[in-house]
Amino acid sequence: MPDTFATRLRLARKSRDMTQAELSRVSGVPAINISIYERGLSEPMLFSAVSLADALRVSLDWLTCRNMGRRSSRE
Repeated sequence: MPDTFATRLRLARKSRDMTQAELSRVSGVPAINISIYERGLSEPMLFSAVSLADALRVSLDWLTCRNMGRRSSRE
């Protein structure tokens, strides 16, 4: 499986045992958008990507495949 925003978003969400609806409530990003992002049909605007990274407690760099580390220093 390629290392993409879509795969990392899904991996981070599932590792937190969250549904798309739960992630939507925590992040403020509509569930339909999360579904679109996870299917790789589109990528989010910066504000949404930051909200998703914060809600999932991962770094934006990790979520956007800019580095190999998994977790944020906030944990």
